[in-house]
Amino acid sequence: MPTHINTSFGWVIGGSTMLPTEPERYKCNFVPDQPSLDEIVSHFWKVEEYQTPRQTLTEEEQLCEQHYENTVAVGSDNRITVRLTFKESPQALGQSYVSAAKRSSLLERRLKNNQSLKESYVQFMREYITTGHMSLINDVDKREPHFFIPHHCVLRPQSLTTKLRVVFDASAKSSSGVALNEILMVGPTIQQDLITTLLSFRLNRYALSGDISKMYRQFVVDERDRKFQLILWRENDTDMLQIYQLNTVTYGVSAAPFLAIRSLFHIAKLNESESPLAAAVL
Repeated sequence: MPTHINTSFGWVIGGSTMLPTEPERYKCNFVPDQPSLDEIVSHFWKVEEYQTPRQTLTEEEQLCEQHYENTVAVGSDNRITVRLTFKESPQALGQSYVSAAKRSSLLERRLKNNQSLKESYVQFMREYITTGHMSLINDVDKREPHFFIPHHCVLRPQSLTTKLRVVFDASAKSSSGVALNEILMVGPTIQQDLITTLLSFRLNRYALSGDISKMYRQFVVDERDRKFQLILWRENDTDMLQIYQLNTVTYGVSAAPFLAIRSLFHIAKLNESESPLAAAVL
């Protein structure tokens, strides 16, 4: 007789059966526990359907926007200066030096086994220093709230520009179990969504694309907040481990995308009367 067989498509009935001398009609009813084909197709169209971007901001996003407007400034060098978007007191942060030192030791071990990788890493850090995007400090008062950010690298051989990217891990836990990223407001997504960008290519015959070099690092972090962007670095493991502070918006900090994109909007607003076309494009 036929048997029940449990397959990846559900239960089926299969097997041979003895036909009676007089032919009879057999009926088999099948009730699947999987979604029906109609439901699958319907779900596909819902996924593909264009959703109008959300216009309203959450309470935290509104607070983040207000924080930006109240603290943004233009420095003497005409660069935008921003404050970190704390939603909780930095007092929640514990000690982070020991953890960052351990991560630094692991990094050095990796670089020691790969000379070309070490050269690229050292070159990246030297460029970071010469541009003024990070600077050496003598010491930090560890009794005051602060944060050491561990760092490592990601290799992208297929990239035409930056084959090595140094990643700063602001999600690393401090001794209190709290990370810098946990006490920062992320902020709303204010850049144009991807589908709108793609569709805009169908509206004109020609398109121009551009890139802002080191975009995050074009915006300066207020000196009062740089103690939360400390890193450990030395070129050789025979040197003393040195403390540097990152002076600009840092990739890997949860608020960085909002601070950078919002600063572009701010630049456009500051210059829209003088350069309306450029402001609109920006």
